[in-house]
Amino acid sequence: MLSAATSTLCEAEDAMLLNPTDGGATPGVATDGSGWTGTGFADFHSGNGGVSWTLNAPQAGTYTITFAYAETEVRDMALTVNGTAAAESPLSFNIGSDWNSNWLADVSVAVVLNAGSNTVEIMVNDGGSGPNFDKVAVAHN
Repeated sequence: MLSAATSTLCEAEDAMLLNPTDGGATPGVATDGSGWTGTGFADFHSGNGGVSWTLNAPQAGTYTITFAYAETEVRDMALTVNGTAAAESPLSFNIGSDWNSNWLADVSVAVVLNAGSNTVEIMVNDGGSGPNFDKVAVAHN
């Protein structure tokens, strides 16, 4: 359950990893590198696909989602909330200095969540690969 008062961390490796639409490699859980939290991170294995978090909001309203990721080139990702494209989609994930050890948390987006269960999905949107995701931080505005 998300907190209405504080930021809640949701690990990517505990989310649903979505199969690619082009028959490429399915994202999986990896544990190489350093600095990630939890039991690992979602690795796109140079293929497309996505990550789907189920977020249980205590009340309807606007929440800020901040993505923790590792990347060595700019990658665009499509963001949907409960099956609808988010207003700020696609999101651009910036260049970091190293895969799996320099985790950035500089991409945030405000989304409207319903009270109760919500699905937040981030999908590769350009046919390339996605960044590796460690977690999202979700905070009620």
